[in-house]
Amino acid sequence: MQRLIYILLLCTALQLALSGCASNEKPITVPASRPESVPEAGPATAATGSEQDKQTTFEQMRDEVLSYFTSLRGTVLSSADDRITSDITAGDGLKPGMRLRILRPGEAFVHPITGERVGQAEEPVGTAEAVEVTDEGSTFTVIQGEALQGDVLRLSSAPVQLLFFQSKDMEWSLAEEYFNILKSSERFDLLETAPGEPVHGTLISEANRLGAEAVLILSASGPLTRTIVRQRVIWASDGAELMWSDTELTKEAVEESRVGEEYFAPDRNRPTLGFTLPYSALLIDSGDLDGDGTAELLFSSGATVRAYTLGGMLTPALKGAELEGNIFETHIWLESHDLDGDGREEVIVSGTDGSNAGSYIYKYNGTSFDLLWEEDIFVRVVNGLLYGQRPGLDGGFRGSVYPVNWDESVSSTETAPLDLPKGVNIYDFTYIDLPDGRNAVLTYDASRHMVLHASIGEILWRSEENYGWPYRKFGERVVTDLGETEPWTVNDPITVTSGGALVLKRTPLSQSTPGFGNSSTDILALNPAGNRMEEATVIKDLPGGVADILVYNDQLFVLVNTSGIDPLKLIKGRGLFKTKVFIYMLRGE
Repeated sequence: MQRLIYILLLCTALQLALSGCASNEKPITVPASRPESVPEAGPATAATGSEQDKQTTFEQMRDEVLSYFTSLRGTVLSSADDRITSDITAGDGLKPGMRLRILRPGEAFVHPITGERVGQAEEPVGTAEAVEVTDEGSTFTVIQGEALQGDVLRLSSAPVQLLFFQSKDMEWSLAEEYFNILKSSERFDLLETAPGEPVHGTLISEANRLGAEAVLILSASGPLTRTIVRQRVIWASDGAELMWSDTELTKEAVEESRVGEEYFAPDRNRPTLGFTLPYSALLIDSGDLDGDGTAELLFSSGATVRAYTLGGMLTPALKGAELEGNIFETHIWLESHDLDGDGREEVIVSGTDGSNAGSYIYKYNGTSFDLLWEEDIFVRVVNGLLYGQRPGLDGGFRGSVYPVNWDESVSSTETAPLDLPKGVNIYDFTYIDLPDGRNAVLTYDASRHMVLHASIGEILWRSEENYGWPYRKFGERVVTDLGETEPWTVNDPITVTSGGALVLKRTPLSQSTPGFGNSSTDILALNPAGNRMEEATVIKDLPGGVADILVYNDQLFVLVNTSGIDPLKLIKGRGLFKTKVFIYMLRGE
């Protein structure tokens, strides 16, 4: 499913660009409804198997679309009501459904010295759609404006603004190939939006917002042995269909396009979309807080959580309600879960002031957030239940990870703790299903290697390399008469996927001083293979300031903090850090 266009951020001389990721930022568009019905399929082209055949097939698809945008010029011969006739013929390239502008001739342009006529003004007065085309002429319907005898009908040779939309069921690699072939024609200025379900109303709204004249919808279907690629072109003004065609590709042709792309489209380092938040964000999650069946996207800026709706634009959700937490704490954990089973997910946050812990559960009540529970521990949800761990005396974590009685007016007790390897804290692990049916624990160890435990004391696999210094560090090194305290860290998230987990692997600025900072970050997939984990790099060389990641609705959101200097913010006394969110399309199951 997916398209790959990326976003490059405009930077001034005083603003540091993200290495390899600067981009034209676009608002998120994530259609959420089911697809509309489409016409019955017409005859498909012959199946293709080789790379050359596939290239030729895509070129034929491109040429078919181009044939509906051939530049044309003709004259209105007669006009009655909304019906007009023209001298443009089928031999000129006109087809039913094509739309031409109606231009009214104005005053002639005369050369000031020779007096010769050098041109004539033409005023746009409407739009007409071809309904009948023959070798002798054509009939049009006026769909906007008016037409008089003698008016000009024209389809300009200027590039057409075309919105390219890839359905979720379309292979990214195939869509990328066709996108580039279509772009190479130079007939279209291709605009893009996030892949998703081809919802008619959403596409029309997005096309009009972006200024597109038409929308090309690319989708796929078919049995395992072949893929039917369908392209449809609809007009942005009213959604009327201009053309559609089906093309058949064999399984071999599809596999050639996806070799080595187990997770992302061909250029895995180029996100599909991205945007800049107007504040610094540390954590990201998603959850249906109001019970309407659609999840909100949640960002924590440290002590405040804000919710957004993913639609044609990234817009504040929940009537603009914000969750204001303890201003003396920094959030280190954010998630949502329907703990009470009422269909509306609670927001669960844990924070620290460097030495102490504080966790809270909030509920959206329709206008604001109610605090349901709080306790001076760290918490998270494990297998649908809330678990906690106590803070250390000088910060960090201590003791076992145990169930929390959050819905009772009594303090939690450390009963029935999770059986975890020694030294593993509440945020250091996740459970993984092995191919043989056993349940294993994937953890960080003290030296930041990834370790797979089948049971306590039984290590199945340990990564050859460590995964770098974590992004979040708290406290300072303090020496007193009573002893010495050290800074403590919160390890990077281990994000569960259907096949394993996604993790961050950081490269330090200095190998000799790893705690000094990171120069870059890779995102790796860890998937169980027998009694070990296979490591695969899926995004490489992200900036070192990756703060958090989220897998949501077949998309990977990457939260990046960058310290680009903005002089206006300096003058206004605002923070130097900017947060950028890059969105990559994950391969569907």
